[in-house]
Amino acid sequence: DLHTALANEHSLRLAAEAHLSSSQAEIEELSTQLFSEANELVATERRALSELQTKYAKLEEEKRGWERQAKEREEGERRLRERNALLEGREGEKGRRWEELERRVGRVERVKALLAGDEGGGRRVVSAGEIEGKGGKGVDGV
Repeated sequence: DLHTALANEHSLRLAAEAHLSSSQAEIEELSTQLFSEANELVATERRALSELQTKYAKLEEEKRGWERQAKEREEGERRLRERNALLEGREGEKGRRWEELERRVGRVERVKALLAGDEGGGRRVVSAGEIEGKGGKGVDGV
């Protein structure tokens, strides 16, 4: 019986060692698969991150372009406002000069009219008020 028990024990030990060896091989294979999948996931994430970084860089460049255009547009608008203010100032000055010219032409026309009315040969003194169109009489009372 001792022999039989030893043989049984030996066969059980061989079965256990075979099972252990099989389990270790399976663990090794599963570990290899796990690391392979993990490496693939890491590689996939790195590619995705790289793509995102590339897209981000392109968007940043596009943003800088839009900001440059906005700044150029604002500068153009500022220059136009300055030019407009300058032209409006010139327009106002032109208006004042035109009014002065019309006033002077009116004065010349009044002097002509006074001179034309005095063609009778008599000498008459004209007041500044008459020349300015404010009425009034000359020194001679006429």
